[in-house]
Amino acid sequence: MSVILRLTRDLTRGSWNNIADTLDDHFFRCLIAAPDLLKKLFAAAPADWYRQHPRHEMWRALFHAARRPHDLVDANARGRFRAWVEAQPAPHPRDFLLLQDARLRDLLAHGWYEEASSLSDRVLASLRSPRALEMADAVPSAAIRCGIAKLLVGDVDAAAILFAEALHWATRTDEHPSARDAAEHLALAHALADRFAEARAVLDSEPGPPTRTGARAGAFARALVALNALDLRGARAALSSIDRSPTGEALSWIELHIRARAALVDGTACEMIHRLTGALVTQAALFSPTSAPGAVLRGDLVSLYHGVDDLRAAQDVLAAPGLREEDPALLLPRARHAFLLGRPDRALALLRCEEPTRSSVPARLTASGAVLAAAAELAASGTLSAPTLHQAASIVAHHGSTWALIEATPALRALLPAKAEAPTPWVYRENAQLTRRERQVLDALAMHDTLGDVAAALHVSVNTAKSHVRALYRKLGAHSREEALRLSGSVGTAGANAEAGGIAQLA
Repeated sequence: MSVILRLTRDLTRGSWNNIADTLDDHFFRCLIAAPDLLKKLFAAAPADWYRQHPRHEMWRALFHAARRPHDLVDANARGRFRAWVEAQPAPHPRDFLLLQDARLRDLLAHGWYEEASSLSDRVLASLRSPRALEMADAVPSAAIRCGIAKLLVGDVDAAAILFAEALHWATRTDEHPSARDAAEHLALAHALADRFAEARAVLDSEPGPPTRTGARAGAFARALVALNALDLRGARAALSSIDRSPTGEALSWIELHIRARAALVDGTACEMIHRLTGALVTQAALFSPTSAPGAVLRGDLVSLYHGVDDLRAAQDVLAAPGLREEDPALLLPRARHAFLLGRPDRALALLRCEEPTRSSVPARLTASGAVLAAAAELAASGTLSAPTLHQAASIVAHHGSTWALIEATPALRALLPAKAEAPTPWVYRENAQLTRRERQVLDALAMHDTLGDVAAALHVSVNTAKSHVRALYRKLGAHSREEALRLSGSVGTAGANAEAGGIAQLA
């Protein structure tokens, strides 16, 4: 007899001891497969049933949490359950896992992603121990939540490993109803890393019944795969299938990420800039500059500004307080920004000097990073080495990443063996090669606030300094001191009296 039929029979008979035994081993299965039955069960349960065993109350709290905003578990029920577990001489590992799952929900709901990631490491230790077999019903759901925690600190590869583990546990014997959820999260992790061939393969072979209404991970994965194929209609259809209930907010930022990508190619970049800026302000707790979602969305904002050729605004985003320069989510936008400013050499240096991060794959070895590195090398030196070209072409082909080709210059596209169509949302400037003297002028502008101080630093007259600065502005395409420093990638120390000194009006 199936678990659902057994629960239905015992509920009809009022056999609460049998119900407790069944839920001990199959609560998470029922939570996914039979929520309406659980709703009836918890409504009908006598008060004594909850008082006799705090685990029963915890089940009810977890059931209601799954239907509340942010998946928060009732604090009173959790507190009573914790006290009961800690009083046991030999607590069952399943009970510790229930407590850890509740704590993970709490941390993710409040945007405390680093703490959630640390807790997930402790949860993983129990999931990978021999005693995991005693809590097989809970393992897939717990592994998925741990993977989400890793995703939210930017460790996409660790997240993919955990989602794959969840899928393995859910399909190792009789199929667990969380199997499809695990597969969709795995596909999402692949798509976020531009591994679109892998994402498509998982989606095409995912187990279980059709995606339930509101399943965000699957919808997001399908939208990203559709965007990679430049199928805007398919991407919109995937997003429109999401249930707009307030649950599942931990991944809500991915919809903004997808819509920002779509805006680069559908002519709505300006509108999306306003929407994304508003989200970063109104949801500051979830999208802080130090968080992975915050970094990804700010990288998207930089790309949107690149798409409308507002390099000054893009630089302002990259220079915002709190952003970590080494954040992998911002490395590609930073490198592209340098390239768009006419500094492919700087873009290449950023990609090649990337420090090790959480991710096992550096940005230059992702599809988009490899294409940008190849484009920068070609622009910086006028030639492209065979290994660099082969690396870019093979990574793009292996992962099926058409989207990565938006980073290619026309010169690079002519060399790539795969001539797939891809949008061109921005235009790369020619390499701005400065002479030694022009570099000295630029350094003086960065260090001094007035034209007189610049002239003194260069040991020339004010009129000669003015001529040098004008020539530098023309070469960089700048109209002010601030713009010259931005376009060159230099960091200035501009003071409030710069304009009074006459530098800003030289162009």
